[in-house]
This record gives sequence, C-alpha cells and structure tokens, in this order.
Amino acid sequence: MQMLHFGKTTKLIVAAVAALLLVSVALVSVAATASVAAVGNLLVWHYRTLNLPAPTGPYAVGRAGYDWTDPGRIDLLSDRAGEQRELAVWIWYPASPAA
Repeated sequence: MQMLHFGKTTKLIVAAVAALLLVSVALVSVAATASVAAVGNLLVWHYRTLNLPAPTGPYAVGRAGYDWTDPGRIDLLSDRAGEQRELAVWIWYPASPAA
C-alpha cells in the first residue's frame, strides 16, 4: 500500500481553506442569530404599551395619527403572505390654544 505525501504548499493551502470555511460558518451563524434577535425585539416592541407623562409647558400641541400602507412593498414580517407594508405615523405640531 502506497502512502500519499503532501508538500508544505499543499498543507498550507488546505489549512487556509479550512480556516476560511470555519470563519465563514461562524459569520453566518452570528448573522442568523442577530437577525432572529432583531425580529424578536421588533415583536416585543410592537406589543409593548408606552405610557408617557402628560405634556408640560404653556404651548398647545396638536396631534394627528395616520395608518399608511405602501402598495409597492410586501411586509416580510407579516403572518399573511403578500400583505402590504403598513406604517403607523403620529405627527405632533404646534396648535392654537383652542385646539
């Protein structure tokens, strides 16, 4: 039975490819973990209620709320396939004292 002998260059190339593969797998697993954590944070933020203190100061502030839908984008985090992306927007603006 004949033994295979590899030179230093071949061993170096094999070691470099193995190291590159190991780093690639590590980066992919870190990216996957980060994306799952980000989605989890979005879900927690979505269901958390936020209670702010009452405004103080002499000036009146008006507020308008809108629910916008972007027909050009699909919501990737939706449970329903093909649902359009929605954005809830609150706008605060200076108002007259009677508002």
